[in-house]
Amino acid sequence: MPMPTLILLMGFPASGKTTHAKTLTGIHINKEQIRQGATGSSEFQGDFNELVEHLTQRSVHFYLTQGKTAI
Repeated sequence: MPMPTLILLMGFPASGKTTHAKTLTGIHINKEQIRQGATGSSEFQGDFNELVEHLTQRSVHFYLTQGKTAI
């Protein structure tokens, strides 16, 4: 089984994180996309923050236990 890898990208808004992530090979986990799927909006909504955090963590855990690279 391949070694699971977690790559975290952090930075200021519009600093190129998403553009750089597209050059990396792995499963792209995007909190805004998870928020959009869970709430119907990619905008931050405090009432749903705990749910979005939970879904993000579960996604990361799932792919890492499969031996995948999660970005």
